[in-house]
Amino acid sequence: MLGCGHWAYTALGWGFRPLPGIGGTMLSLVASLVLFDTWFYWFHRLIHTRLLYRRVHRWHHLTITPVVWSNNSDRLVDNLFLQSYWLIAHMLIPIAPAALFAHKIYDQITGVIGHSGYEHGGRWCLPPSPLPGVTHHDQHHQFFRCNYATHFTWWDRVMGTLHPDHDREIRANIEESRRQPSAT
Repeated sequence: MLGCGHWAYTALGWGFRPLPGIGGTMLSLVASLVLFDTWFYWFHRLIHTRLLYRRVHRWHHLTITPVVWSNNSDRLVDNLFLQSYWLIAHMLIPIAPAALFAHKIYDQITGVIGHSGYEHGGRWCLPPSPLPGVTHHDQHHQFFRCNYATHFTWWDRVMGTLHPDHDREIRANIEESRRQPSAT
């Protein structure tokens, strides 16, 4: 989808021109993170409805305890829902192709980490931080009807879809990961 969106932007000229300078690039990158999180949250909730879950998203949830490979374990139609942002991002915000590509790489890396089963974020993810830890997505796979967002926990907190034990459990999991000896 990113490639098709990039083609529509470069070959057809569809979309906004990027903001100038480093400041413009940083602003558009932050805007893309927030906009994608909003996009992902609402489409993710949509494919968890009774009408769409079995047809679209159930395959991804066959892994109750996620592993890194389950990040990309989905069907085409599931991917079309959740990843459609990359197709039209240039039409939504003035972002440079390189900044959008950097965001996509960040999304892929955090998606793999989010399915790893090990808290990597440490203090960055301790509540009230809006950054989700691995616990956020583990709870989503375990309980299905909570923790839909991907880059931030804002939407889950505002819409009441954050798991009630999220903050307590992430604190405990981060503390446990600190006590474990490193592999180095």
